[in-house]
Amino acid sequence: MEEHVYLITLAAFFGTVIVVFGMRAFAAVQQAKLRGAAHNETAAALAAIQSSSSSAC
Repeated sequence: MEEHVYLITLAAFFGTVIVVFGMRAFAAVQQAKLRGAAHNETAAALAAIQSSSSSAC
C-alpha cells in the first residue's frame, strides 16, 4: 500500500473518532446548559409562589 493512501486511511479513521467524541461532549455541554436554565426558571417560580403565599398569610 502506498504511503499517502495509508496516511489518508489513518486520518479518516482517527478523524471520525475525534468527531464522534467531540459531538458527544458538545451535546453534554448543551444539555447541562438547558438543565441549568430550567433549574433557574423553576427556582424563580417557586420563589414567586413562596412570596405570594407568605404575603397572603
